[in-house]
Amino acid sequence: SMAAKSSLEDGEKKYFEKCVHSFRFYRKHALESLHKNVRDYQALPPSHQSMLKSFMNRQTEIKHCIEMNYMFILHILDDVRDIFKPDQEMHSENSSDASDGDVDNCNGETDKRDVSGEGLSQGDLDRVYTTIRQFVRDWSSEGRRERDKCYSPIINAVCNRYKDPAGISVLVPGAGLGRLAFEFAPEVIIVREMSSVSIC
Repeated sequence: SMAAKSSLEDGEKKYFEKCVHSFRFYRKHALESLHKNVRDYQALPPSHQSMLKSFMNRQTEIKHCIEMNYMFILHILDDVRDIFKPDQEMHSENSSDASDGDVDNCNGETDKRDVSGEGLSQGDLDRVYTTIRQFVRDWSSEGRRERDKCYSPIINAVCNRYKDPAGISVLVPGAGLGRLAFEFAPEVIIVREMSSVSIC
């Protein structure tokens, strides 16, 4: 029925908005955790601090990584605010509005785009961190070694089993960010992805 369809669409919209909310909260949550670590370190006696000589330099590196991760997240979220709007509404809006707040503030101060964590669980935030790690593993040069260890045995097993893999259908359960399916594509294999666990 129309009512059931509308209810389903509303549920999907609310779930999607919560995912977006989780990603937007990443920077604030990560920096709060970082600052807590620094405060804990500074509360140690000097003799204990001296055993962790590289600690503060490491925190500076982590902060830089948090900022870079957040820039990456903003690119992902660039157009999501319009995803549930009818096409005519999207085209009628002033295009300059879409760029509001797109300039990042990387000086570590409070950012106007930082949002509260209200309504978010630890599980919501854990999935954000997991998704970032999956992006690194599946789509970056830094993740290639881990990616090869994870996926090459699977690809080799299928290709060894089917000497001519053209037209073979392969189901990829837990497809995640789609890298394994992408790796199968050059082998002219028909890939069907299935992910029972959402990233958010």
